[in-house]
Amino acid sequence: MDIYLGISLFLAGGVGGVWIFKFFALHRVVSRRQVLRSNTYDGPPEEAPKLSVLVAAKDEEADIEACISSLLAQDYPDFEIIAIDDRSCDATPDILARLAKQWPDRLRVTTVTSLPDGWMGKSHAMHQGVTLCNGEWLLFTDADCRFTATNALSMAMREAFETDSEFLCITPFLETTAVWEKILQPVCALVLMVWFVPRKVNNPERKTAYANGAFMLFHRSAYDIIGGHKRVQDQVCEDIQLARIAKRMAVKLRVVETDDLYRTRMYDSLREAWAGWGRILCGSLRTMERLSVVAGVLAFLSIGPWIGLVTTAIAASSADAIFESP
Repeated sequence: MDIYLGISLFLAGGVGGVWIFKFFALHRVVSRRQVLRSNTYDGPPEEAPKLSVLVAAKDEEADIEACISSLLAQDYPDFEIIAIDDRSCDATPDILARLAKQWPDRLRVTTVTSLPDGWMGKSHAMHQGVTLCNGEWLLFTDADCRFTATNALSMAMREAFETDSEFLCITPFLETTAVWEKILQPVCALVLMVWFVPRKVNNPERKTAYANGAFMLFHRSAYDIIGGHKRVQDQVCEDIQLARIAKRMAVKLRVVETDDLYRTRMYDSLREAWAGWGRILCGSLRTMERLSVVAGVLAFLSIGPWIGLVTTAIAASSADAIFESP
């Protein structure tokens, strides 16, 4: 009887300890966040140079129209959209062709028909898109991103000007609908923010470098100095590799967050999330030692509490049965 009660109390205490740890870890990160919000809008920059927005899409029929439409609604005074259809086999080309006819002065579409040896698909598509750009600034974003504030581009450009940034990354608001997303996504994002603390990333004196490919804004000269996507043509996590090169070459890198400028649902299934986050974490952390630490932290923070709750309930039920037995 005492053994079961002791086990129940121990497990309950362990579960509580994990949640308390998560709270304080999250609080530490959140308290130091640098967040861009649409309600702090002061209008587009007084000098608004031409901005080229590049969107690569491969089999994105479910998301591409929402992405392009939300970009077309932006209030930035001088921008163009370059959409790159990267060998799509679904309705993506048809959707892009229709939108291009509706917005001929704003949207251009180009098609990639084959992938050269030594290139990853996204880097190659973006590299091809850049050859068509006329902008002094380049924004690389993803087809599954939806811009929920019409001033997102203006705020990003203003932030880049006011902070004298040459490479600005704005991390997205992550949409989560399924239970597994609500458990897994925040923990994975928290691990990256703890490992790549924005305060350190934004410090030119620190080597810490990080970027999220959902929103990467470059001054064209900085992009060329880094070597563009050709420099990272064979890299799985091209965004973080670009950030590392930028830091090494003294390009001023800045990472901020947003609550409402744009959002994305990264993965539609647990299988996609497992493969996707595995790719991101491997590309970000690079060594087995770091990956092992992160795997342990993820298990501890995301799965551990739920296992602990179930085990505690079973132990408590066993204790009740013993107490009630004659």
